[in-house]
Amino acid sequence: MLQKFWYYALLAFLFCGTMAHSMMQEEDKEDVSRQPTEKKRKRKDPSLDKEKSVSISDRVKEKKESPLSKEEASMRLKPAILIVDDNELCRILLQRLLEEIPGLKDRYDVITANDGDEALLAINNRQFSLVCMDYRMQRMMGDEATEKIRTEHSKEVLPIFAISSDEEFARKKFFKAGIDRFFEKPLIGDIKRDLIKAVRETLLLV
Repeated sequence: MLQKFWYYALLAFLFCGTMAHSMMQEEDKEDVSRQPTEKKRKRKDPSLDKEKSVSISDRVKEKKESPLSKEEASMRLKPAILIVDDNELCRILLQRLLEEIPGLKDRYDVITANDGDEALLAINNRQFSLVCMDYRMQRMMGDEATEKIRTEHSKEVLPIFAISSDEEFARKKFFKAGIDRFFEKPLIGDIKRDLIKAVRETLLLV
């Protein structure tokens, strides 16, 4: 009886050892089969590298592209009219008057400047088709601003209308500086009609 017990115990031991060995071999095979897959997963997707290289090259191209010159940037904008007056109410009223002229607002921007200095800066950065200039202003008088404009822009290129309440004195100063037309403030009645007519003729809005 005791011999049978040890006999069956020995068989069970051998069977368990064989099963354990076979299971270890199966696990080793699975580990080996997993390794290439993990390596594949660790590989970088070449499309990602391509996307990175494209984005970097695009940035380089953007840096290499030169900004638009003042002339090119100005050409992309609508033609403009410049109102130069240090009185805010006068600027607003004249802007409204001009924008009410039929067809003007669709074809032209109306820009305002507080004085001669701002006017010169605006003209250096954009093309204008007409300037409406006041006389008495704080930092630079209208006739001085007109003289400086005329050193760069002729009457044929940039017409200048003087609009001032200092009729006799300002008129002489302005025409000497190189204006095209003079209109006395306040812009009412015949003076208003004459101004509108002159603007339409100058800008070919007739």
